[in-house]
Amino acid sequence: MNRPDPIPPPMPAHADLSVDPATHVTDSDTRFRALAALTSDWYWEQDADFRFVHIRDARGVPAPMVPDNRIGMTRWELPHAGVTEAQWAEHRALLNAHQTFHEFEMQRPAKEGGWIWISVSGVPTFDAAGGFKGYWGIGRDITQRKLAEKDLRDSQNQYQDLVEWAPLGLCVHRGGRIVYVNPAAMRIWGAATAQELYGTRFQSRIHPQYFSSEGSRMQSIVDKGLHVPVRQSRYLRMDDRAIDVETQGMPIVYGGAPAVQICIQDIS
Repeated sequence: MNRPDPIPPPMPAHADLSVDPATHVTDSDTRFRALAALTSDWYWEQDADFRFVHIRDARGVPAPMVPDNRIGMTRWELPHAGVTEAQWAEHRALLNAHQTFHEFEMQRPAKEGGWIWISVSGVPTFDAAGGFKGYWGIGRDITQRKLAEKDLRDSQNQYQDLVEWAPLGLCVHRGGRIVYVNPAAMRIWGAATAQELYGTRFQSRIHPQYFSSEGSRMQSIVDKGLHVPVRQSRYLRMDDRAIDVETQGMPIVYGGAPAVQICIQDIS
């Protein structure tokens, strides 16, 4: 069985949390370490028992976590949060199988209080005889990314609440089929549940008198990305009763794909 080539030892760094290793550096080592420094905040190395033997920063900035000295401890023995028991079990299974792992995320206590999010990746190392020596890897502080993701989720939730409680009917159709309606649109169409409308053709809710004009408006949204202004139309309720409405439409991305959002007001 082929084994990966041994990973070069970590580069000498500004903040060394362990004893100094041998300092023989090849041109290849230098290029590799310079590249790794561009994509990580610190380097780490573990022995065959998954205990840290080297941890050193990559950019001359002290690591933001506590404790400072993690030498001799495993990743799961250190204070942590944000990882379930199932995630730990999966991670440890990868380590025991001597597999490469990517972007394992967790929280660590911050030196200034509170918690930070970190992401670590690692590769197994082997000696010349193929014996497992441990792991070598990199770590990144991803706190700002996690905060931005939380802000985005909060914003999306707030927007969803506004849509759900909006007095105007809102309908989203993609590929000509309805994929979302808010409660106001359900009332306008006389649907007891949203599922009655999901998957149905949007055109089936338009009065035949307006097929052509509404079809042209929808096509201009899809093909040209235009926002179409308010105009009067006629829709069909679930019981096929005709109702007069005012509508306007705009292109949106829904579920990662282009779609059309229609605002509807019943003026019957």
